[in-house]
Amino acid sequence: MDPLLYERVLSTGSPAVYKEWCNKYEEDSEQLGYSGHKSVVSKWQDLCQSCPPSSPLKYKIFDAGCGTGLVGEEIASVLASFRANIALYGGDLSPDMLEIAKAKGIYEELKILNLKEKLPYPAESFDCILCAGVFVQGHCGPDTLNHITRILKKNCFLIATIRVAFYEENKEAWMEAVTTCNCQLVEEVLMPYRYDVQGITLVIKKC
Repeated sequence: MDPLLYERVLSTGSPAVYKEWCNKYEEDSEQLGYSGHKSVVSKWQDLCQSCPPSSPLKYKIFDAGCGTGLVGEEIASVLASFRANIALYGGDLSPDMLEIAKAKGIYEELKILNLKEKLPYPAESFDCILCAGVFVQGHCGPDTLNHITRILKKNCFLIATIRVAFYEENKEAWMEAVTTCNCQLVEEVLMPYRYDVQGITLVIKKC
């Protein structure tokens, strides 16, 4: 992949940069050995797959910062009853990435949105929130947790990947944000992220 473009992605995360990258994003991610989407889905399977939705309707998952839809593809590949039991929603800052996700026909709804701002859903809308490859330097940090957890139902989980260095450098801020959001850190576990970068999968429960 183009190293200069990748540096711009890490430093800004702007829609303009992702417009340049969107058509090669999945190819480049494969070359980098990116597996954050698989880690969050694996942890979701461990914790939530057997949990019934809090209503008679489909189990609602929000894919926060969904990009081209890798998380959705992974869910569809590991769960045969995906379409019958799950309503998958996604949001991302890049309209170009969302167009690629939309073409896969996996998501119930996709929206252009900024995780650093109030999200366009009522409070406590989702049974689970998955977030892969979003909590990185230059993109989103602990200040986004209040917006994300607002739309999560009580006693339900946010499962997210985060790079080890980014997490350790800001751990106090992360812990403060979790508490302020009336949530609890249930688990932090090292899981595959990329060939050359370690990742932590965080499991955060809304109280």
